[in-house]
Amino acid sequence: MESSPVDVPSNFQFRLTELFDWNNERRGGIGQIEQPGHSYDRQWMLFYTRLCDKFDFNSKISDYNLHIGRTHPSLYSPNKDPKMAEAWPLPCFPDCEVVWGYGRITASEKLIEEFEKKQGLG
Repeated sequence: MESSPVDVPSNFQFRLTELFDWNNERRGGIGQIEQPGHSYDRQWMLFYTRLCDKFDFNSKISDYNLHIGRTHPSLYSPNKDPKMAEAWPLPCFPDCEVVWGYGRITASEKLIEEFEKKQGLG
């Protein structure tokens, strides 16, 4: 997977299309970014928990690993890299470059604003 540094993008909305389990635990999901005018509008995002734990987008606000690319992603089989697959999902974006990093995911922009205010970040 090739990557290069990019600037931190502004907040965006995405439509969740599926959730997935990894190593028999709910770990993340896939969705399409729907933010007209945003540099990643209409691109696909695959995300997963940074720490193995349960998540929800309303009451447990935390950071997720994010991978964004033009094509619909899937997960490589754990057989591709068994040692890495013990802990982390293995994202696959066929035939495109991918940007990756981490960020917070919530059910609404209001929830992220409230969370950041409580944390002294906003």
